[in-house]
Amino acid sequence: MKRVLSFIEYYLRPAPGFRWIQPALDEFALRDWRRTHLPPPPRSVKVELIRRQVSPSRRALVETGLYYGDTLAMLCGEFEELHSIELSPRLVARGRRRFARQARVRIHQGDSGEVLSTVLRDLGRPAVLWLDGHYSGPLTARGPTDTPLTREIDAALRWGTPDDVLLVDDARLLGVDPAYPSVRDIEETIKTAHADWKVSLESDVLRVGRPLG
Repeated sequence: MKRVLSFIEYYLRPAPGFRWIQPALDEFALRDWRRTHLPPPPRSVKVELIRRQVSPSRRALVETGLYYGDTLAMLCGEFEELHSIELSPRLVARGRRRFARQARVRIHQGDSGEVLSTVLRDLGRPAVLWLDGHYSGPLTARGPTDTPLTREIDAALRWGTPDDVLLVDDARLLGVDPAYPSVRDIEETIKTAHADWKVSLESDVLRVGRPLG
């Protein structure tokens, strides 16, 4: 069922009438997740995990991988400012039209492995970083590697704040897909920068940061 739903959503997503069937697909995906808990989880589960990272001092979101902006749209009410970095010029143009009336949303075009450092340097405040920038077929753009995750983490450690939280989507690929670092690689990278940061796994998402109080 999960593969069928993913196939339908991926190839029908650009269709003008997709918004009419999306709620039904989302509901089917959530029911399947509750029954099997097999990754990947549906968008609503990931969004709820992101929401739980919000705190009075952490009200900014930085996302890599805009795609069609559905995750961003579900989180607009949770954050004071939201930034999304997308490699595909076509998806950037579409996203900027979708969020044209959302003053708190900014969409940046480029390789997130490079652009993230600029976004974080200019942001200058604690943020939730949703790291989901990767190649996923002909509807997306392909950079020099299938995922810039290693460079994204390096940028986050250099230009972010000690109160940031990093959420790495598709954790099942870590250390399995050659383009992704392993969990051990990530742990080794962060421990020299933030000794109090911990790594935990929930719903196919790797959380990196201080434990929730």
